[in-house]
Amino acid sequence: MDPLSAITAALVAGSSAVASGVATEAVKDTYKGLKTVLVDTYKLASTQLLEKKPTSPAAQEAVKEEIQDTPAILDDQAVLKKTKALQDAMRQELPDHLTAWGTDIKELEAGGNIIAECIQGGVRGKKWKAKGDVRISRVTARGSSSRNP
Repeated sequence: MDPLSAITAALVAGSSAVASGVATEAVKDTYKGLKTVLVDTYKLASTQLLEKKPTSPAAQEAVKEEIQDTPAILDDQAVLKKTKALQDAMRQELPDHLTAWGTDIKELEAGGNIIAECIQGGVRGKKWKAKGDVRISRVTARGSSSRNP
């Protein structure tokens, strides 16, 4: 994954986990560490918007654009190290925590194939349009121990 995508994805995942109220201390600490270096060193303002609305596409895009507009971030070893630490902390989360977060797909428009598999916590959505195939499979709902085939 390229640095821009990795940093953006880590910030979105971290802010979502913290906002959900079920993040472990490891996730909270590593998210705070990444955010602190971005705010203190690079004066990223969009992280505040992301924390208020972590699932907002506009907030996510604002963070991505602000990082993209500051190319030094993409080469900063401290940022990349903290990004990896947050990714690792997220991977270590208990399945119950991951299940509580679930997956939100507010808007989905497919003109071709979209395949989503092995999703924990259910899938939520509002505006979905498909002109082609959309397949969502092997979803484990919150509190469920079985998987859909």
